[in-house]
Amino acid sequence: MGLAERSISESSDDIVIRPLELADLQRGISSDEDGENLDACFGLLGSQDKFFSVVYGLSKKDGHSAKHKMLARMAWKNAYNKVKAMRDPWEKFDIAQFRMEKARRHRYKALQKKWVTDEVLVKMDTAPFSHGAMRECFRMKKLSNFCHDDWSKAHNYVAKRYMNEATPPQTYYDDVKLQMDAKLWGEEYNRHNPPKKVDIFQMAVLELLERPGCPLFHVEHFIEGSYVKYNSNSGYVSSSKMRMTPHAFSHFTFERSGHELIVVDVQGVGDLYTDPQIHTAHGTEYGDGNLGTRGMALFFHSHVCNSICHSLGLSQFDLAPSEITKLQRQNRTSVSSKTRVRGTEEHVTLPTEEQRLDLNEYLRQRSQSSGCSTQEDDNIIADLNIASCESLDESVDESEDSAVAMSASRPRFARGPRIARRLSNPPGDEAPKDAGRRRRSGNSESAIQAQQTLLLAEADRQSAESLGVPSICNPPQPRLRFDSSSSECDSITRADMVNQEHEMKKFSAMVTRRSRPSRIMSPELQRDFLLALDVPRHDSVNIILGQVHLDMAKYYELNRFNEEGENYDRDAAVFHVMQAAHCGLVEGLLAAAQLLLGLPHYILPDTELSEAERDQVLGFAFLEEACRAGDRWSIIYVATALEQGIALPPGRSRNWVVADVLYERALTGSGEDDEGGYDAVMETPNYLLKARQAAMYLQGGHGLIKDPNRAGELYSEAAQLATEAMKGKLAAKYYMDAELAWGECEE
Repeated sequence: MGLAERSISESSDDIVIRPLELADLQRGISSDEDGENLDACFGLLGSQDKFFSVVYGLSKKDGHSAKHKMLARMAWKNAYNKVKAMRDPWEKFDIAQFRMEKARRHRYKALQKKWVTDEVLVKMDTAPFSHGAMRECFRMKKLSNFCHDDWSKAHNYVAKRYMNEATPPQTYYDDVKLQMDAKLWGEEYNRHNPPKKVDIFQMAVLELLERPGCPLFHVEHFIEGSYVKYNSNSGYVSSSKMRMTPHAFSHFTFERSGHELIVVDVQGVGDLYTDPQIHTAHGTEYGDGNLGTRGMALFFHSHVCNSICHSLGLSQFDLAPSEITKLQRQNRTSVSSKTRVRGTEEHVTLPTEEQRLDLNEYLRQRSQSSGCSTQEDDNIIADLNIASCESLDESVDESEDSAVAMSASRPRFARGPRIARRLSNPPGDEAPKDAGRRRRSGNSESAIQAQQTLLLAEADRQSAESLGVPSICNPPQPRLRFDSSSSECDSITRADMVNQEHEMKKFSAMVTRRSRPSRIMSPELQRDFLLALDVPRHDSVNIILGQVHLDMAKYYELNRFNEEGENYDRDAAVFHVMQAAHCGLVEGLLAAAQLLLGLPHYILPDTELSEAERDQVLGFAFLEEACRAGDRWSIIYVATALEQGIALPPGRSRNWVVADVLYERALTGSGEDDEGGYDAVMETPNYLLKARQAAMYLQGGHGLIKDPNRAGELYSEAAQLATEAMKGKLAAKYYMDAELAWGECEE
């Protein structure tokens, strides 16, 4: 029975995935002819668990026929023999000859946010075998806790040390924390069943106790294969390695963190990454490589959503038409390497002889789980060559077409049709057939994701069509996995796995509530979005996104995105200023309003809009929004326009009631806007504002009732402020105006 004839009839949501170990293979090739050891191998995780094998895609339920057990035993034996035949790639360096040292290992647990330490035995080469810009690398072997001084079974590690001896020790710990936090986001990404899973190296700090000064090293596993840098922390994208998974992973972290961070600088062997960088909204954590929102802007300038982004429910970052055209031209070469997302095509297989006995049950299972395989699986087993890392690297080349074949043995969910059904089913219609499985999964975040998807589906479909990418907006059902932060020599109990899974569920639920799309939401859509999350409305939901847009506009002004001697894309720069304003960012509101109203501006100072491009209504609306955010310059500008009737947009008239309120807010404000920036305007001091209020109350009109007594009080206060500002003549004038106002009261 070939793999193409098998189907996974049970749901994969509760499958427990753990690394394949040599002990598993040894248990699977016992000489016991009745196959009882194979059943025991399936029961490693308990009688109620399903064991997912990376060697063959068989379910426990179907593994009782003699032919089935024989094929399974052959698969185990083939894999075991090839693992056993693998030679140590560092055998020729004879690292075992070096002195054994006692060391203290410091590992960071990202979920618990704590450090754990243990003592290990290592042997390290005395000379570095490679170095980068800041660190040099040493070959090292670490003895497993279960090897009992057998260095032939020790694992290969790479120890890295900063070449600058003045590097503070805290830097080593900060680097590990960064990588382990990025690894946690990799775990969250994998829970959403992308076509290819990703992982990030387990990294630790090693303190050599027997050396003078107890020097520190970074240690991580040594992995053979071609090392590729897919993107950088400054917008670089590899032109020779046009992969979809690394960039979709970075985009995923931006949305799922609520724009608080993004994992970039993705590099490594295949989809096993190392040395990433995290940009945060504030730009203060994770070392000097954290470029903050500027780094986020650099990433999205070179990123166009692919089919993996859309299958994960990610939204396209808003780009100008000229930017979209440029990105489409750059990515045209990668379109030919079509990466198909699991569930977008149906694989047809024939039932086995056993399944033909109960054809109705087979069809029911097939419709529920879609766990069908292809004939390619037989070739995978026959041609399995896990001893060659180079062939593995070739098999995951940039086209990622192999993702379809490799994922064929895993359960498939028809995401595209499911979205169509969910959007087209009116209230009262029968729910989709797979709704029961989603309810049984017990994940409350799945319902939240469904509501988010329904809100963003139509807008994201239009964005996808503008980029020429098919929109598949339904986020996949998360797979429950445990944090693989433990090393190969740690003893992981079932209780540990349950605790880790529980913590991952809590983390995923928290992330789901913070998730925000990468595109700008209208106020109405934003309100519905937050109601779906059942969280209070927050006016600054798009503030970080607005800062990213504004930073992108500033990069255009600095000629970051154009060749030397060329002018920057003026239309794209203005577009991102407008997007920053639509996000409610105060600095963006001011820049956009000044451009639209033809006022002096310091962002894009060499850019002026034509009369046809200016919009007085929209520009004034942006200034009113800045008033609500507490910007003093905007408050005074709008108040003056409403008082004097100058620079008012069409359809607006003078309103002294609103002008008086705005003047009072400018006088009593803290001098800081909602973003904490000091925004005092010295050319419009407080005594002048008091005098303007007094003049309105003295004259009355435009909705404001005349009140000479109030006018006299305001003139008197203006005189006191002018005296404090050493404006004696002006203070005397205000005192006289106050007397005149009070004189009208006596009359």
